[in-house]
Amino acid sequence: LLLKNPVNDDLKMINTAMTLIAEMEQIGEQGKDITEVCRFISSDTEYVIIVHIAKMADVVSNMVRQAVMSFVLRDSKMANYVISNDNEVDGLFLTIKTDLLELIGKDFEKYEEILESLMIAKYLERVGDYTVNIAESVIELLR
Repeated sequence: LLLKNPVNDDLKMINTAMTLIAEMEQIGEQGKDITEVCRFISSDTEYVIIVHIAKMADVVSNMVRQAVMSFVLRDSKMANYVISNDNEVDGLFLTIKTDLLELIGKDFEKYEEILESLMIAKYLERVGDYTVNIAESVIELLR
């Protein structure tokens, strides 16, 4: 950096790239945590939980792809789309939490699996938050 004397736009690009890298590292950590927790989920898990978590995972993985592409393509519209999807992720998390609370009341013997399912949902919700940080950095870069 010192040898090339970057100007303002170059520094903004470097800062955004470093933010993207840091957030992607956090996303990777959440993914690792999800894989560790999945070992404790049995194949006869309540169908409702699987459907909502799968939907949340689809939304979040799409957000990650869109956030990275918004940086690559320098597309603020795409970055704003990512940010707008965070409400859906938050809503799915609340739905999952509510469903899991109902299930724990019905079948307390499965409390560990239910808590592990909640952890997966929380990890996915955090991935959404990290992705929003990427999108916000892209928007800042393009100002």
